[in-house]
Amino acid sequence: SSGGSGGSATATIDNGMHLNSVVQVFVNQFCPNVQVVSDFFQINPTIRKNLLKNADLTNNADGYSSWFYNPIGAAINGATTYNSASKSIRLDITSGGGQQSNIGIGCKINSTALDFSQVKNKTITISYDVKTSSSRNVYPDAYSYQGFTILNQNTVSANNGTYKRVFVTVKLNNVNYSDLYFYAFSDNVWNSGDWLEFKNFKLEIGDTATEFQPNNIVTNYVTGQRTQTNNLILFQK
Repeated sequence: SSGGSGGSATATIDNGMHLNSVVQVFVNQFCPNVQVVSDFFQINPTIRKNLLKNADLTNNADGYSSWFYNPIGAAINGATTYNSASKSIRLDITSGGGQQSNIGIGCKINSTALDFSQVKNKTITISYDVKTSSSRNVYPDAYSYQGFTILNQNTVSANNGTYKRVFVTVKLNNVNYSDLYFYAFSDNVWNSGDWLEFKNFKLEIGDTATEFQPNNIVTNYVTGQRTQTNNLILFQK
């Protein structure tokens, strides 16, 4: 069926029906924003599924822990706090730093936040909001002991005012992953007293970062129940 006046068009496709050429012509004409994503039809594909649980840190930071990337010869320590007001994780540097600018500060994604089997051999993009205790350029990065290839990343000028959105895109290997980390470098050294805040985490399949949404956009995969959130509608095939 097609939507009424003033609304976006939608299509109803019988369970098990394939997108053959006839259906595709119909979809192209009446529902130009429909595309096939995994086992679902997605309306308005400008937002992709967030694979991270508790990505908006609603009540706690469960699923994430602090992590410091320390190159050889560098040492840094910090304290991690959950900010319930801003729904963010704050990492305060308590000692060390100052030796090098390529010390990374960030978070480990634990297995309670991500089903790692979903990302094996995939291209993924991790994005999040960040702000820092002082003005500095921030370079997002990622790491895994299983290895991967960095494809793309952005750079932002961060400060202690407005959060800035950063992303890093990587191609994972065809192995079983058990760890993923995201973190930030800076062109200035980190010193005791500096801090970073992270919030609104997103990990999605694809080579671009799309708008942040929590993980619970779709409530039921098994029954095919349709859920709409900010123009995102998914249908089970």
